[in-house]
Amino acid sequence: MFDRSPLPARIQWVGCMFSVYIGTRDPVQNYADIRQLDAGLRRQFFARCTEKGVYFHSNFSVSAAHTQDVLDEVLTHMEEVAVA
Repeated sequence: MFDRSPLPARIQWVGCMFSVYIGTRDPVQNYADIRQLDAGLRRQFFARCTEKGVYFHSNFSVSAAHTQDVLDEVLTHMEEVAVA
């Protein structure tokens, strides 16, 4: 989804836990990489997701409570924000 958008963003994961890094398409390898990202762009993206009803806690994970329909809806709203 982010690859189709103009928003520079990257998803990195291990198992069901993942991170959404706004401001880069490159791998994030350490804290210094995170500090270089645009905090304002990140806040704007997540605030706009919240406006569309997609809330992210600081620990991103997917659980059995997230049905495929719910995940599809979340991705649709995230893409709407990313391309705007």
